[in-house]
Amino acid sequence: MFKIALFVRDESYAATLEDCFKSFLSRYPKANIDIISYEKINTIYNNISLKEIDIKDNIPNENEYFSMLNDSFWLNKKIYEADPKNVFSNKKLDINYQILLTLKIKKILVENKYDLVLAGGAAYLIWTIPVLLSLELGIPAYKIQTFNYINPGYEGVRIWFCSDPFWNLKLGNENDFTWEETGIEKHINTFRKSITTGKYDLAVDAYKIRKNFTPESFFSLLKNIIKYLFSIDNVSKFRLTSYINSRSNQSLYINFEQFNDQYFLFPLNQPYDEQLLFRSPEFKNNINTIKLIAKNLPIDTHLVVKEHPVNPGMVSTKDIQNIVSEFQNVHFVNPNINLYKLIEKCEGLITVNSTSGLEAMIHGKNILVLGRGYYRELDGVYKFQNEESLSAQLLDMQNNNGGFKNHKGLDRVLATIINQTYPGPNIFPSKETQYYETLTDALEFKVNQLYSSSIEDST
Repeated sequence: MFKIALFVRDESYAATLEDCFKSFLSRYPKANIDIISYEKINTIYNNISLKEIDIKDNIPNENEYFSMLNDSFWLNKKIYEADPKNVFSNKKLDINYQILLTLKIKKILVENKYDLVLAGGAAYLIWTIPVLLSLELGIPAYKIQTFNYINPGYEGVRIWFCSDPFWNLKLGNENDFTWEETGIEKHINTFRKSITTGKYDLAVDAYKIRKNFTPESFFSLLKNIIKYLFSIDNVSKFRLTSYINSRSNQSLYINFEQFNDQYFLFPLNQPYDEQLLFRSPEFKNNINTIKLIAKNLPIDTHLVVKEHPVNPGMVSTKDIQNIVSEFQNVHFVNPNINLYKLIEKCEGLITVNSTSGLEAMIHGKNILVLGRGYYRELDGVYKFQNEESLSAQLLDMQNNNGGFKNHKGLDRVLATIINQTYPGPNIFPSKETQYYETLTDALEFKVNQLYSSSIEDST
């Protein structure tokens, strides 16, 4: 028997994946699926509800629980703080909720001895805890997420079977795909050219979902006002605040076309993004991070700050006013400006862990990585150590006129990600019309890969 554990957030998400599996699972007669959810849901497969699992004895306190977690995998032990149910809900989670969920999920994994664990890509506990525990237990496990950023011009669908939630590409990679090397090389070269020509703007995708974070139409604005008044959720509060800020911040943005001073570039992550809250909680406060950098800038050097394009207004007008008043060499630019233009003229780029770092390296710019990310350990990348050494690091970045040179190393990182994604290199299914078809094919490809080896081992 080949046993698959599929962790789902709700019945709607389960139904989507159920449709994917129905189309091919009959071809794998020894395969069996358990769909694991918070609440009991309706499904054609066996459902295990975490709510119905009773854990009575030996419930650890917070310190005991932290000591139980493997430090090699649990780089952030308070991951409940990054769960969207905690960030956007009126009802907050706490560490006790995480402790119980960990015990329940571990009980299921140990008792059922799964051959494959699959979970969604976001920072929900029901998706992150199973993968982290599977790493501890040596079970092949993946967060399934789209990762179109390494496609030329950011076109097409790419499904990433991410084996480590903290993006260490060397963990859980025993079952990476092995796409043909010349195809990978061609893909990477085309991707590089699409970045360096300046014809493509990563923010194009961000603009499409911007209304989900900063409402732009009258109807969307009205809907969020109603939600806020009736306290349906906290999301509407975030959206309305962003809307107000996005209007008042306009007068505080510098005219970048006339800006000629030398500067470092700092593109912001969204304040409630899992990139901050989950992977790098030490830098979850964007304002504090801006001030940290500003205090350590080399003499006569400026800092240009760009809000995330999906969420203009994410920084309050008051905060911008206070920062530019305290630091005359810190400036904010319109988030609609193409990142290419900002990277092209900068002395170097500072990032927590965003894809902007990838773009800057392709442009040959030095980068300083503050948090955790898939390219942090790459030779040639400046890695934040502590505040005491930050001034020296920034000065060294500025004086290192050769810029980032380890392009072969970066290509190896990109090749590793391509070998963890589907479809293979140089194939770009349409985001609009082929997403679910591609997701289905990707799931079958991964199931077939592990199913075949598992059945062979059992015989």
